[in-house]
Amino acid sequence: MENIKVGLKGSFTLIVEREDGSFDTVHKDNIIVDQGFDFIADSLCLGAETAKLAWIGIGTNGALEPTNAARTTLGTENVPRASATYAHTASTRQFTLEGTFTGRTAAITEAGIFTASTAGKMFDRVVFGAINLQPADTLTAKFTLTMS
Repeated sequence: MENIKVGLKGSFTLIVEREDGSFDTVHKDNIIVDQGFDFIADSLCLGAETAKLAWIGIGTNGALEPTNAARTTLGTENVPRASATYAHTASTRQFTLEGTFTGRTAAITEAGIFTASTAGKMFDRVVFGAINLQPADTLTAKFTLTMS
């Protein structure tokens, strides 16, 4: 009998469209936090989860424990969260969640996927160098999750 291993890897792409038409792009791998793995297990085995991964949050405190899987929130979240658009092609092992933010002035350094528009469970988190947003900028945050 073949031993099959299951894995989940996350990556993140952030694109900022500036008022002058230029773009800033960041691409990084991210970590699935402990609460995210609990969410998967409870969803698959208990049917206990009624919430879904449907919100993306951004924040300004990526220096706060950047690789701590025990985190349950962003360091300093800038609300409101963006509603995430889910995409998946049948028979593939990849899906995406994408959200758009406008009208913000902040130095964004972190992002995460959540189960609610406020509070809820954080599924994953990524930190990156500061991206300075101005009110006329449009930020697109895209999380790609690949199952293996």
